[in-house]
Amino acid sequence: MILLEVEAPDRRRAPIPPFNTETSDLSALAAAAEAVIRESMTEMVAVSDLTGAFTMMNRAMAAAVGGPGASGSPATPAWKHRRVDGKAYAAADLPLTRALRGEVVTDEEMILTWPGGRRQCVVVNATTVFDSDGRTLGAVVMMRDITQQRNAEATLAFQALHDGLTGLPGRHLFVERVQRAINRGVRHRWSTALLAVKIDGFEAINAQFGHDAGDQIIKEVGKRLQACIRASDAVSREGGHVALLGGDDFFLLCERIGGVRGATSMAARIVGLFERPIATDRRAIRIAVHVGIRVVRGAKHNPNVIIREATAALRLARESGAAQTAFFAEKMRSDQTARFDDEHALGTALERGELRVAFQPKISLATDRVVGVEALLRWDHPLRGAIPPSSFIPLAEATGLIVPIGAWVLRQACEQGVRWHALNGGLSAPIVSVNLSARQLDSSLLRTLRSVLAETGMDPTYLCLEVTESMVMSDPEIAIGMLHQIKALGIAISMDDFGTGYSSLAYLRRFPLTELKIDKSFVDGLGRDPESTAIVAAVMGMAHAMDLSVVAEGVETSAQVDALRALGCDEAQGYYYARPQAADRIDALLSQPRLDGDRARAPRPEGAAEWGSGTIVIVDDAPEVRLHARMSLTSAGFGVHEAESGEGAIELIRRVRPDCVLLDMHMPGMSGLDVCRVLRADAATRDVTVVMLTADGKAAEKAEAFSLEADDYIVKPFVPRDLVSRISAAIRRRAEASDPQ
Repeated sequence: MILLEVEAPDRRRAPIPPFNTETSDLSALAAAAEAVIRESMTEMVAVSDLTGAFTMMNRAMAAAVGGPGASGSPATPAWKHRRVDGKAYAAADLPLTRALRGEVVTDEEMILTWPGGRRQCVVVNATTVFDSDGRTLGAVVMMRDITQQRNAEATLAFQALHDGLTGLPGRHLFVERVQRAINRGVRHRWSTALLAVKIDGFEAINAQFGHDAGDQIIKEVGKRLQACIRASDAVSREGGHVALLGGDDFFLLCERIGGVRGATSMAARIVGLFERPIATDRRAIRIAVHVGIRVVRGAKHNPNVIIREATAALRLARESGAAQTAFFAEKMRSDQTARFDDEHALGTALERGELRVAFQPKISLATDRVVGVEALLRWDHPLRGAIPPSSFIPLAEATGLIVPIGAWVLRQACEQGVRWHALNGGLSAPIVSVNLSARQLDSSLLRTLRSVLAETGMDPTYLCLEVTESMVMSDPEIAIGMLHQIKALGIAISMDDFGTGYSSLAYLRRFPLTELKIDKSFVDGLGRDPESTAIVAAVMGMAHAMDLSVVAEGVETSAQVDALRALGCDEAQGYYYARPQAADRIDALLSQPRLDGDRARAPRPEGAAEWGSGTIVIVDDAPEVRLHARMSLTSAGFGVHEAESGEGAIELIRRVRPDCVLLDMHMPGMSGLDVCRVLRADAATRDVTVVMLTADGKAAEKAEAFSLEADDYIVKPFVPRDLVSRISAAIRRRAEASDPQ
């Protein structure tokens, strides 16, 4: 009797039941264990005789090769062997043959091809079997199937090297092909052409028809380009994974092209491919393309440089008009070199302290005070001096540097905003505006905003982010969602350069905007161009109907200021008042009672309230609202009286004769609308300025307020500078309307 011990999980020796060797229990156990192991193994295992025929197989191997015949005769596998590089094995090099020679084969990968064409990738281990005298009896072969693993790896490799939407080679793979083509061109002395192709107005197509249609167009463009080239050529869509976000740049590599003439012919074929419209789920869409061409011959070139030069030619083609082609010219090389130098310099400008933020004030046309500032990025190059923003901002956007630089500008602006807020208890603190780039409008922007607000202590109600029409209309649905999340943080949103893009009124109503900024090109024509004046007037009327403030950009003359006031513009910004300047110089402007440009002002109409004059009656049943409004108005120099009910307000207004009544629309008993009706019916109070105040904002209520001749309508909660500005403007408008001149 033999007693075996095994090591239990708790590392103590544990006996197993004894068995009797005399009754062959041991041999029976061994045979049973061998059978269990042989039948349960997932690896394919076989024993071969000296001829290479399998005399014994486990279940996995038998399932693969069909197993020995019913007679038990040895089976010879019907597969074919190949190495992983596709080369065939020599008979003497097969793993089984080597094992029969006494070699040990370890983890050798090979490809098996079965009758019918099925391919299987396996890892082979083989070892020799000897008898007790050392004679070779055969060999044991074990194979592990790794086909699924290799297929998954091949799929991942393909995805890494190809565009996910079109299946075309991505940049890395295409660069390798360009390099090989250039080398062949040098060896065979033929010309190689690289053609860069871009869809004309693709962003507008996405905005109008949606990204599903845009994706269908991209795929069809790829198919048509592939169909027009020879098998030895290649097509690549620039952008890789970015392609799914709207990239529309393609590159064609053409060998043995026949020089400039051949490349010109190929470009013409490409342009002609798109004379036929592309069918999408929504409609057939006609497109045009631009083509940039770079031809090389007789010398080795860096493939990345060739790609950049084709892109430079494409840029020239786009500037020439729709469906145009252009060749790379040597002058472009120096321009590109300068651009790359600028990219490098801009990439280090922030850490070198060459960037700074200047601030340009925004002036209330009702009070002539500074109510806001716009943060503007400036670059002071150590050798070239001040570089215009129009030169380096597009470069920062194209390279993605605008994201870290934009975050830095945001932080600088918020730090200054906190400092200005502390100067006078926040009562005269300006709203600080920061421009956003399209590259910044993604999920990381929200994290940046929350981080900067928390770290600087900036009150979000004193921060405004400026976006442009073209920026938000490139993907309006995404922009609307992102802007609503920004607005939820308490941050105001301004649409800059309004009138120069292609936003529709339907979309404009969906954007959570606070103000519109009229582009300088329209302001320039005020007073001398009837069309510009009409456009500005229409924009102001539309904006005020949507409860948006209007800011005029690029104001440079007193005539423009007068025209803007007459049209009811809320704020102005431009060289007439102040150029962009350092933050400490803004301090002095904030303390001035009026900032009136570089001229003597014409007298105001009689009865119009100056800053620091006039009487206001605040009527609201909520004491916290009255307190907030009183602090805002008294800090601006107005005299303030208060009433907490409509009934008490009537008596107070008749006694005080104020310049303006700030009326809460919803109060117990007599509502603000009721008070307004009484005031307009009484000859003594008929001409008093009335500004409605409400926590609602329904269009029907607004319409009712204006039908009672209310002068303005403000939705709570309000920002102090907005309240003062709107009340002052309302008083001014009523006084000017009653002026006999």
